[in-house]
Amino acid sequence: MTAREERARKAGSGDPPRSTSADARAAGQSIGWGFGGEGERDGNRTRRTIFTVAAVSMGGLGAVFLVWTLAVGGRGGRILTANSSSGRPAGSFTVKLLEFPSTGSKRQDTERLCAMAPVRTLAGSSEFHFVPLPGGRMALCVGRFERRDSPELLGLLRGFQEYADRGNRVFPAASILDLSR
Repeated sequence: MTAREERARKAGSGDPPRSTSADARAAGQSIGWGFGGEGERDGNRTRRTIFTVAAVSMGGLGAVFLVWTLAVGGRGGRILTANSSSGRPAGSFTVKLLEFPSTGSKRQDTERLCAMAPVRTLAGSSEFHFVPLPGGRMALCVGRFERRDSPELLGLLRGFQEYADRGNRVFPAASILDLSR
């Protein structure tokens, strides 16, 4: 019997005193959130457990987001600008997809088009790039090939010419461009 109960018994009260949280902690009983382990020696165990579970969950969600981004939408077609023949990598032929004025917002629209998953899939491992044309125009091109009759070049050309979105061909005028001129 605790000292408090002893005093209450001597005072003549018939009802036993209600225990307080201090009495429960002193007796090593569980109080609080109902998870147990909130005794004096390990009062932070519940908080640590909840924090650990939350941190691991957030880390797992972050990993899932990263994998999803890389697998579905994170790989954009790399856009390069070919300004001079000396800066061009090997390859004299490319597939010209679109031609547009070099001024205005057409270049940004074209970059967004290249970032679309179906267009990137068509390009495969070939790289998108811009080529300046006479008269202040630019061409969006894809791939670089040594030979005009290369099977890879012809397959890429055919794939882009036949690509349709909602029944409309997107690149019907795709053609082979000779970069050596």
